[in-house]
Amino acid sequence: MPERTYLKIPFVEKDRVRADITPERIYWDADKKQWYYAGDPKKMPSLLNRYVGVQEFVLSVPFMLREYAMAQGVRWNPNWRVSTWSGHTLPPTLTHYAAKPYSWEAYVENELNNSKGASKQASKAITLMPHQLQAVQTIELCYQKGLPGFLLADETGLGKTIATWASLLKITARAQKRIVVVAPLTVLSNWRQTIDWMGNGGNRVLLINYDRLRNLFETDAAQRKKIKSLKGVARYAAPREFDIMVWDECHNLKNLASARTKMALELYGKTQFQMWLSATAGQNPLELGYLLPLLAHCTGFRGTSGTTLQQFEAWCKKEDLHIKRGKFGQWNWDRTAEDCEKLNRILFTPHRGTVAGVRRRPEEIAGWPSLQRIPTCVELDESQWALYEQEWTEFKRAMAALPPRGKSGEALAGMVALTRFRQKASLLRVDTTVNLAEQLIADGHQVAISFAFLESLRQVKDRLEHAGIACACLTGEITNPTEKEAQRLEFQRRRKPAILFTVREGINLQEGEYPETEGVRRSQIDHDLHWSAIAMHQVDGRCHRAGKFAAVYWMFGKDTKEEYVAEVLLKYMKTMTALHGDDTSLLASLEKGMTQD
Repeated sequence: MPERTYLKIPFVEKDRVRADITPERIYWDADKKQWYYAGDPKKMPSLLNRYVGVQEFVLSVPFMLREYAMAQGVRWNPNWRVSTWSGHTLPPTLTHYAAKPYSWEAYVENELNNSKGASKQASKAITLMPHQLQAVQTIELCYQKGLPGFLLADETGLGKTIATWASLLKITARAQKRIVVVAPLTVLSNWRQTIDWMGNGGNRVLLINYDRLRNLFETDAAQRKKIKSLKGVARYAAPREFDIMVWDECHNLKNLASARTKMALELYGKTQFQMWLSATAGQNPLELGYLLPLLAHCTGFRGTSGTTLQQFEAWCKKEDLHIKRGKFGQWNWDRTAEDCEKLNRILFTPHRGTVAGVRRRPEEIAGWPSLQRIPTCVELDESQWALYEQEWTEFKRAMAALPPRGKSGEALAGMVALTRFRQKASLLRVDTTVNLAEQLIADGHQVAISFAFLESLRQVKDRLEHAGIACACLTGEITNPTEKEAQRLEFQRRRKPAILFTVREGINLQEGEYPETEGVRRSQIDHDLHWSAIAMHQVDGRCHRAGKFAAVYWMFGKDTKEEYVAEVLLKYMKTMTALHGDDTSLLASLEKGMTQD
């Protein structure tokens, strides 16, 4: 059989090349989807040398720079939804857009070049804790017994990422797999670092965020004409096949009617094993529909015809959960302890020699402290109440007329969209948060302060810096991952005593990550409470994690809309923790504290 030399010939050049090298012939390899020259490489026409060793570089080019990139020879690939450049070496003008390890661009680059990707060895010795080893053993057992997936619902800060990757390395030790990790954008850097530390085991690994799920579907020209929305992707496009999918912060799939969840459910069918990770899987049973394959397996539910939503509703009725039709035909759940106990048994109680999920709290691990939330009710004085009751335009005008504070003395930057009353209370409580932060820092603490409103963050930062307290910041306004990490390290390495953030997930702010902060106490102030109990649970776990204690101060204005938000949060957090079988006595005492003046 003649020796083959594979060539990278652009489609627009193939006819000219084939005509120019007669009588020698080039052929098409349908399996590799690549041209090749059949014969002695030493006798290959010199014209073909330029096509040997050429590879496709897949680039991450911002939309606003695509015109510039096209002038450099970059082309758009509609099948893979990526920008590509063909050549032997990526030119310096394009190196800034090179694919990051394990990114979608890197995955496609390997596909286009028929490469399996480099095998990465561990770069750091990671010693798993006993509770993580237990999780690894349980996950491996579930995989061997043929369960469709596994729910790792450990509390925030117990090391779910490391435990998950260790289990996948063990599962794939004999046969490498195609592994996809889907996570919020802010969490992907943690996954990339974990894989760098522990190695990839020779697996084909892809890290992608929830907003890019449509890239995991194949479409031809006819299908693309039918697709008018992301829900159309789930309906018409063909999901790509993978072996294992990890859904980190899987509570992002709680809405079965969303396009994101519809695409995820389609991907389930092309995957051997799912892993769902979340400390806050759902606030009520109706938010656990994305776990239907696991719930159905554990209860022997065979499914019915109709959509996944209809099947999940049928499962809820089969299990006698207290659901009923509300207004406009929507299902509602009557909050009962019985249902919480039932779900806890299904997911976390041994069945046929294994369990479908694991849920541990810090206090269940030897020497790990439990999370302490401290309600801090702020009373507004008469002048503040007058501002609170004013119309929004009058309120903004009055606030802007106040004497400037801090270095900049700038007026408020604008309005953050949630509710105007909550934002009013948030702005009026700035003094209390600043005073508490100054007191904690004077006592030797490092302080992390969470916000929902950027205006409040800017005022607190301005006040603290005016008092000589340096602040790091992590907000959505910072889009560069390198800059975000630099801000985090300013706090983590104790170069700045305070950090102000709006990020809900994916940042580690616990003490002891670096030697210089070991033993330096941390406290967290939640200046703004979020509407979602899931969001608050995630926020509260930024400092209190990995066995390190950090008290969390919940700030809210007495007799304001914020107090109502706090009451609603407590109700939902009780249900959320009960769904996982947790002790809710702390929340009960917290609720009692919030009713006191």
